Amino acid sequence: MAQPNLVIVIDDEDAVRSVTGRMLERVGFRAKTAGNGLEGISLFSAHAEDVLCVLVDQNMPHMSGEATVRELRALRPDARVVLMSGQSSEDITEQYQTLQLTGFLQKPFNLTDLRATVESIAQSLV
Repeated sequence: MAQPNLVIVIDDEDAVRSVTGRMLERVGFRAKTAGNGLEGISLFSAHAEDVLCVLVDQNMPHMSGEATVRELRALRPDARVVLMSGQSSEDITEQYQTLQLTGFLQKPFNLTDLRATVESIAQSLV
């Protein structure tokens, strides 16, 4: 079986989804985007075997990043989830400790940070 290379980006901001998706594709990953937690969970369910990781925004209307992560974990406990937030990693680490996040990206992030995070996850599967 080929190594998964699909990254799902869940963020309510169109610009963040679009730019992050293009950045991922630029460094060799496939990307699918969702504008809210429910859409993201649906995408994850449909493509679970191909998903390398899911990037989830912390602050979204209707369904928070935390609720989205919990739903992803309910579907697949070993799902690799990276939280994106404007808050510091220290604040996030404490708040999300029980969810066992795979990684954290502080917004705004650049191509180098995104690539390093996703490639690190890919390398951990080899």
